[in-house]
Amino acid sequence: MQGIFTKAADIFSLGITILELACDLDLPQGDETWHQLRKLEIPAEFLKGLSFELCEVIFAMMEPDYLKRPTAADIFQIDSVNKVQNCFTPGSYKSPSSDW
Repeated sequence: MQGIFTKAADIFSLGITILELACDLDLPQGDETWHQLRKLEIPAEFLKGLSFELCEVIFAMMEPDYLKRPTAADIFQIDSVNKVQNCFTPGSYKSPSSDW
């Protein structure tokens, strides 16, 4: 990170939280793996079993260059995110796992 705190830092934090939850990880604090994650060097074993679409969203959110990270509005425009969001429209519940 570059010590610049904007909404993009929140997007990074949400991205790494999604990674942690999706992969059932206990993220390291300050060791080499943590620094690799911050540089978007995610070990392949972390991503095993995740869909391409979910990885794509996580990678975009964890982009090391904060100026290149999507905004929250951008994230909701991603087709795979939109599909999951539509699963939760009142009266039309469908398990989102079928889309991921």
